[in-house]
Amino acid sequence: MKKILSLLLSFMIFSLICVNSFAVSDYTTIPTKTLNNITDDFRKALKNGETSVQISQYGVYDSGDNTEYYSLLNVLTMLALDVQGFSFGKYTELVTGIDVNMNSSTRLLTGITIKYPDIYMTGDGKCDVKKLDEDRKLVSKRYREAQSIVKRDMTDLEKALALYDYVITICEYPEPTGTDSSGEETYPESMYQVTGILRDEQGVCSAYAKLYALLLNDSGVPAVTVASDVMNHEWVMLKIDGEWYHADPTWDDPKLIHGYTVYLDPNDDNWDIGAVSHDYFLKSDEEIKELEHTDWYISNTVNPDYLTEAPVSGSSGKFDDMFFSDKNSDIMTFSPLCRVNGNWYIPDLKSSSVIMTTIDGEPEYIKFTEENEYLKYSFGYGNELYVNTNFAVYRFDTIKDRFEKIIEIPEEERGSKGFTEMNVRYGELSLTTVTFTKTGEDEYDYSFLTDVYTMEEMSDMEAIPDEADTSTVNRSGEDEETAEFTKPVQNRNPDGTAAETTISVTADNISGSSFNILYIVIPGAVVLIIAIVLVVIKIKNR
Repeated sequence: MKKILSLLLSFMIFSLICVNSFAVSDYTTIPTKTLNNITDDFRKALKNGETSVQISQYGVYDSGDNTEYYSLLNVLTMLALDVQGFSFGKYTELVTGIDVNMNSSTRLLTGITIKYPDIYMTGDGKCDVKKLDEDRKLVSKRYREAQSIVKRDMTDLEKALALYDYVITICEYPEPTGTDSSGEETYPESMYQVTGILRDEQGVCSAYAKLYALLLNDSGVPAVTVASDVMNHEWVMLKIDGEWYHADPTWDDPKLIHGYTVYLDPNDDNWDIGAVSHDYFLKSDEEIKELEHTDWYISNTVNPDYLTEAPVSGSSGKFDDMFFSDKNSDIMTFSPLCRVNGNWYIPDLKSSSVIMTTIDGEPEYIKFTEENEYLKYSFGYGNELYVNTNFAVYRFDTIKDRFEKIIEIPEEERGSKGFTEMNVRYGELSLTTVTFTKTGEDEYDYSFLTDVYTMEEMSDMEAIPDEADTSTVNRSGEDEETAEFTKPVQNRNPDGTAAETTISVTADNISGSSFNILYIVIPGAVVLIIAIVLVVIKIKNR
């Protein structure tokens, strides 16, 4: 890992500094006029997508201790950051590789080599500068979208939770492209950078960690990256309420097991795109050690305060009772936790309800689905929450407090189809449907189709008429009387339905519906009686 990080650090400088703001004499012994000529030629090459620049004509020799070589390389790197850097927040990342060529015998600096990622190279051996610029704008836009997850009224704990789940849902771990001489798996260089996540939606552990740490720091939550050579791994330490804790977004991004999602739905990719876990979130030193994390040290990937040692964590168990904790046995979910209009929403498998709560408040259970459905994922967008089950997608208006079914699999197709995954990324909702055909006893063939909708389309969709009144939301607390609303998770049949699932409805639910009707009937009757009395009085006065 150290070799990889040192390579990347040669292409990264974590500050937006214009080359022109440097006093050249402070950084190099190359004459100012000569340096200006070289940088002018280099800037033109970058803008034209050239891969090399000849500089031997300027007669610059290295003094023997690489002073001229490194000083020129530093200046060129700063210039490349300014011209072609991928910017996000206060930081810039360079995907272009820069090197200065030198004659080994005379030590004459002969040229500059520019290496662009393969995705930007054209058939004529040049860089597609237009595509590069478009991707730079895309990366900046997506980073701003990630920053917008944080709201002004959030606590540091809420910021950490919201950004954690967001990073996990927009990123997947890539497949290796090969192995190195030691047998370790290798990946494209961009997969180690934030650019890889924001542009390609893929990245390895250092990219997960870097993006999460950068977003935390931008939101006012101190964070650093830590690494372990023994594990060949990198994660984050962040400060909450004055104490440091570990968070590993890479290991909390669930990978499919034998082609099945965390909800035991079949799928044809390697990652459950909508799934999030919190097994490695906000852990003490002792707790993270128990989770097989060892021998970590402070890394320089993100280290804004230039710490020389990894911070010592706070005490264990501080967050065990929080609704997001893996230690909380009252709630079971693999969905990202969404904060909409100040409340957190959790599709809970144990109660078959959407739980609404504040960061430190009492949970409120919202039940709305049909009996043969179970909850999967929920995502917030604007003032709305989108929840999917195995057979439907619901929209919940958090202002009007109203659920509506907007997409469903027809009743007659539910023996062979089901919704397997849902995710919201960059203003689009993707919904995967699995179709299965029985080919033998306990044997099935599966096919998959992913539909993508813009969030504007989702918001404008008309509600599907239903015999059940989805506009009426049943709510309950945690008392014993309402505990009967729970629908336990059971083993599921191949057609996606729950096996041996029983539903029990309390009198509280029935009387609640009647009570809502009375709110309409009684006032109507009163108005009618008053109207009759007024008519009678008017007739008598004639």
